[in-house]
Amino acid sequence: MLSIFNRGTDAHKIASKIFSDGIMTLVMSAIMANNNISDEELERKVREKLKADNVSEIVKDNVKMLEALGIIERKEGKLVLTPFGEKVGKVLKDMLETYYETFTSLS
Repeated sequence: MLSIFNRGTDAHKIASKIFSDGIMTLVMSAIMANNNISDEELERKVREKLKADNVSEIVKDNVKMLEALGIIERKEGKLVLTPFGEKVGKVLKDMLETYYETFTSLS
């Protein structure tokens, strides 16, 4: 899905694509909330929210895509947001807040 983009692509475009994929949004949100997270901890956090048999594979695939896009990187065995990832994260957070406000205001 995100492989069509190159590193350094506009943060708004990347955030929109992440937002359009619920699982990718979940993975990215877990990384944003727990910057400097291990692969195992990320998988555990995603598994808490996503009830699927192949969570490990899903997380690995999403992490690979986020790394390829320059959104996250590994430092001392932990996943951390890059400066570009922080920009994407801010846009994604705004999108999620707007979505939440709109969704919860429904009668």
